[in-house]
Amino acid sequence: MKKQILSVTLFLVASLTFSAEIVKSSAELERKADKMYSSKDNVLYYLDSGMLNYYEGNYSAAIEKLSEAENFISEYYTKSISQNTAAIFTNDSVIEYPGEDYEDIYLNLFKALAYYKAGKWEEGFHEINAYKRKAGAVAQRHAGELLTARQAAKMGDTSSVNISFHDSALGEYLFMLYYRSIRDSNQVQYAARMLKDVFRTSSDIYDFKIPSSVDEEINVNYSDARLNFVVFSGVSPYKTEDVKVYSKELALSLPELVIPKNEVKYVSVRAINKATGKSYVQNLEQIENFGNICADVYKSRSKVIYYKSVARSMTKGSVSAGTKVAGDVLSDSDNVLMSVFGTVLSSGSEFTENANYESEHADLRHSNYFPGRADVGGITLEPGIYDVTVAYFKEPGGNSIYSENYESIKVEKGKLNLVTAASTPEEVQNSKRKITEKKEKYPGVAVSNSSERITVYDSDSINEGQLYFDIGSEPEADTSMTFGMVQYNWNDILASNIKLIYKSTTSTEDEIGHFVNPVEVTKEKEFELDFLPVIYKFGSNQQFNVSFGMSYQYLNEKMNAGMFDSTDENEMMFDPDGSDAGKYFMVDSKRTAHIIAPRIGFNAQLPVYDIINFKFEVYTNPVYLMVLNQNMRYHSNQTDENFDYSGDNSFSKISSPYYDIKISAELFNYLRVVSQFSSQTLQMQQMSWSVPDYDSLTGYDDTQKINKLRFGLEILAGNKNRSRVRGGIYYQNEWNDSSFTGVTEHKSKWILGIGSER
Repeated sequence: MKKQILSVTLFLVASLTFSAEIVKSSAELERKADKMYSSKDNVLYYLDSGMLNYYEGNYSAAIEKLSEAENFISEYYTKSISQNTAAIFTNDSVIEYPGEDYEDIYLNLFKALAYYKAGKWEEGFHEINAYKRKAGAVAQRHAGELLTARQAAKMGDTSSVNISFHDSALGEYLFMLYYRSIRDSNQVQYAARMLKDVFRTSSDIYDFKIPSSVDEEINVNYSDARLNFVVFSGVSPYKTEDVKVYSKELALSLPELVIPKNEVKYVSVRAINKATGKSYVQNLEQIENFGNICADVYKSRSKVIYYKSVARSMTKGSVSAGTKVAGDVLSDSDNVLMSVFGTVLSSGSEFTENANYESEHADLRHSNYFPGRADVGGITLEPGIYDVTVAYFKEPGGNSIYSENYESIKVEKGKLNLVTAASTPEEVQNSKRKITEKKEKYPGVAVSNSSERITVYDSDSINEGQLYFDIGSEPEADTSMTFGMVQYNWNDILASNIKLIYKSTTSTEDEIGHFVNPVEVTKEKEFELDFLPVIYKFGSNQQFNVSFGMSYQYLNEKMNAGMFDSTDENEMMFDPDGSDAGKYFMVDSKRTAHIIAPRIGFNAQLPVYDIINFKFEVYTNPVYLMVLNQNMRYHSNQTDENFDYSGDNSFSKISSPYYDIKISAELFNYLRVVSQFSSQTLQMQQMSWSVPDYDSLTGYDDTQKINKLRFGLEILAGNKNRSRVRGGIYYQNEWNDSSFTGVTEHKSKWILGIGSER
């Protein structure tokens, strides 16, 4: 009976729909605001209302609403840490929506345009400067990435020049126009450089050409009459819900970003002088793709979204699973009272499982009325009064989809003459989007041909009995480690196993002894492949196994630094006579290593009373070969005598054993205690200045010993025979000894991990 109730409940829940209606006007929004927005959605309400009022030409209302959104964003930012902690155990929607960086930045741009349209140029200028301050704060959070990306762009390395959203090309364009109107050529040139820098360093977002009109704007004379255009089209991306059910204890509700297809691909403008009848035609060029920006932000958050959803489900699922275990045990008791109590616990656990499923919903909040793209351009013409037509096309030479006329536009010399337009209101009016997406058990909502869908990663179950896997990730502030293992059991005694590990670390250092204002950015990447083609299982129930195979590691380290030499004559690095004191120089280094080794392992599983399962794992690489290549370069073109010192080094060496020991105890199939110790000795070399002349770079032997000790607690949820989601918290100590520096570095940290296993 209980199973029948559960099946019916799941059917009803799986048939539910998520509805978030998109309204057509600011008046309709006000009528439905109480139903559409909760007390946690103040930022969204004011953003949506402000944008609708902007499109409708209600500029005072638009400015007021967008200003309120800005105030709430500032207020909620200070609450984000404590509220996000609460959301892990409940739901993301319980916290006040704080807004995204791009929403905070673009509200200032639209306020600037609204002020301009309302005839308040100075207030608009203030909003442009407010945008610039915010963009600078966002860019500062990406300082290390920006330094590396800019250096890579100069060297033509296009594979390393894409970083997350940190500035707006449209914002820099408007900044350039505003400062040109006050004849500040330095700021105009600066804005143009920053605009081009955005295209170079965020190639995924700006995957189209820089508008050619940017260079035209730089060369406009202050005595010219220039008519500029900023035209918006398309509709904002939105989110739907995608629910994955793995077991009664585990249901993940994940958001899915939908980027609607933009019908407008081409915008043309015509300006006719009312006095002379002379006509000017200009094709505009794309400068912003809001869908790309949303996708970039969403992808950067997807891991966090997934981890939080898993953490909530595991917490709820583990509690209900624990309740059910206790209930089932007590139900079998000979004591009548205990048996009744156990039945109540078991029934309550099924109710909790269903309630957990129903309460687990994705956070789909998102501003609804930003446009899909922006196009810009300009025409230099005679001063006068003009009638302007803005036309939107699917393709050049075709019939226009929309067009709008603007009469009696005054164009003056040396002023900011700006026409702004948007087809977004028409596209919203014609939109059939009433976001109603059906929750599916597997594998999520269908993909529409008219939109792009971006889904958070999920780990579907693998049902093949011969296949086992373990995948996971350990994200940190400056490090990300991802691993995956697949094992195929050929029969009861033989199996094969392959494991991949990828680790990436980026660190920034701004304090280096004896140097002034240093910035050092180090990027490390590590790839490891362990292949065990022979795993022999023996003992009762094959609880022991030995494995033989090979291991390959690839290490890559890049360091870029810029700093000023000390002004202290006793500390100067290059120039004993002090003439170059305080001069700027750069250091670049690159190191790659290939490590090949045989690999041997021993595993044992010892179950105790079906409630505790001890597991021992020992792996060793008894000897391994390292092939190392490295280069270091010191250079400067700012010193009295420019210098460029570089050194190259390559060598091969045999190193002593590496071993890794792991002991774990699994309790009741949903809790695991782990401890792990690993030790590695590497016969390396370090690049440094030759002694005693210090006029060249050379390699010095360095024996590095790396020891790691970890303790952790893992929570497991799901069906052990299909797949389980794993979440863990670990405390790790690491000791690194270097014979070259004679220093032992001790590091300790807490690490969160997430994964799925079978």
